[in-house]
Amino acid sequence: MDIQATLVELAEGHLDTMRRVPWDAFAKSIRRCLPASAGETFGCEIDETYFDIGDTARWVDFPDGDILLTAHATANCGAGPERVERSAVIARPI
Repeated sequence: MDIQATLVELAEGHLDTMRRVPWDAFAKSIRRCLPASAGETFGCEIDETYFDIGDTARWVDFPDGDILLTAHATANCGAGPERVERSAVIARPI
Protein backbone atom coordinates (compact mmCIF):
# COMPACT_ATOMS: atom_id res chain seq x y z
CA MET A 1 0.00 0.00 0.00
CA ASP A 2 1.17 3.51 -0.82
CA ILE A 3 0.66 5.26 2.54
CA GLN A 4 1.02 8.77 1.12
CA ALA A 5 -1.55 8.13 -1.63
CA THR A 6 -3.96 6.66 0.92
CA LEU A 7 -3.53 9.69 3.20
CA VAL A 8 -4.28 12.04 0.29
CA GLU A 9 -7.36 10.02 -0.67
CA LEU A 10 -8.65 9.96 2.92
CA ALA A 11 -8.05 13.69 3.57
CA GLU A 12 -9.55 14.80 0.26
CA GLY A 13 -12.53 12.46 0.64
CA HIS A 14 -13.24 13.69 4.15
CA LEU A 15 -12.95 17.33 3.08
CA ASP A 16 -15.38 16.68 0.22
CA THR A 17 -17.87 15.14 2.65
CA MET A 18 -17.53 17.86 5.28
CA ARG A 19 -17.89 20.69 2.73
CA ARG A 20 -21.55 19.63 2.44
CA VAL A 21 -22.19 20.62 6.08
CA PRO A 22 -23.97 24.00 6.28
CA TRP A 23 -22.10 27.07 7.52
CA ASP A 24 -24.46 27.49 10.48
CA ALA A 25 -23.72 23.98 11.77
CA PHE A 26 -19.99 24.72 11.74
CA ALA A 27 -20.60 28.11 13.38
CA LYS A 28 -22.60 26.52 16.19
CA SER A 29 -19.86 23.96 16.78
CA ILE A 30 -17.12 26.62 16.82
CA ARG A 31 -19.03 28.74 19.35
CA ARG A 32 -19.66 25.70 21.57
CA CYS A 33 -15.98 24.64 21.58
CA LEU A 34 -14.33 28.04 22.10
CA PRO A 35 -11.52 28.63 22.90
CA ALA A 36 -10.58 25.25 21.38
CA SER A 37 -11.15 24.62 17.69
CA ALA A 38 -14.20 22.61 16.67
CA GLY A 39 -13.87 19.28 14.94
CA GLU A 40 -14.05 15.52 15.02
CA THR A 41 -11.54 12.69 14.65
CA PHE A 42 -12.15 9.02 14.02
CA GLY A 43 -10.03 6.07 13.02
CA CYS A 44 -10.05 3.23 10.57
CA GLU A 45 -7.82 0.37 9.54
CA ILE A 46 -6.89 -0.32 5.93
CA ASP A 47 -4.69 -3.30 5.08
CA GLU A 48 -3.60 -3.57 8.73
CA THR A 49 -2.52 0.08 8.88
CA TYR A 50 -4.38 2.35 11.30
CA PHE A 51 -5.36 5.84 10.12
CA ASP A 52 -6.78 8.81 12.01
CA ILE A 53 -9.11 10.98 9.92
CA GLY A 54 -10.65 14.19 11.11
CA ASP A 55 -11.35 17.86 10.69
CA THR A 56 -11.10 21.18 12.44
CA ALA A 57 -13.14 24.32 11.92
CA ARG A 58 -12.26 27.85 13.00
CA TRP A 59 -13.06 31.42 12.03
CA VAL A 60 -10.89 32.74 9.20
CA ASP A 61 -10.67 36.40 10.29
CA PHE A 62 -13.36 37.22 12.86
CA PRO A 63 -16.23 35.53 14.74
CA ASP A 64 -19.30 34.78 12.63
CA GLY A 65 -17.37 35.31 9.40
CA ASP A 66 -15.99 32.79 6.94
CA ILE A 67 -14.86 29.43 8.31
CA LEU A 68 -11.61 27.58 7.60
CA LEU A 69 -12.31 23.85 7.40
CA THR A 70 -9.25 21.60 7.49
CA ALA A 71 -9.49 17.85 6.95
CA HIS A 72 -6.56 15.67 7.93
CA ALA A 73 -5.42 12.08 7.73
CA THR A 74 -2.56 10.62 9.77
CA ALA A 75 -0.83 7.25 9.81
CA ASN A 76 1.64 6.15 12.45
CA CYS A 77 3.97 3.83 10.60
CA GLY A 78 7.60 3.40 9.68
CA ALA A 79 9.94 6.04 11.08
CA GLY A 80 7.14 8.21 12.43
CA PRO A 81 3.75 9.72 11.75
CA GLU A 82 2.81 10.85 8.28
CA ARG A 83 0.08 13.48 7.86
CA VAL A 84 -1.82 15.10 5.00
CA GLU A 85 -4.09 18.15 5.34
CA ARG A 86 -6.52 19.71 2.91
CA SER A 87 -8.42 22.94 3.59
CA ALA A 88 -11.35 24.91 2.22
CA VAL A 89 -13.04 28.14 3.19
CA ILE A 90 -16.76 27.88 3.97
CA ALA A 91 -18.14 31.32 3.15
CA ARG A 92 -20.66 32.88 5.47
CA PRO A 93 -24.00 33.02 3.70
CA ILE A 94 -25.24 36.47 2.81
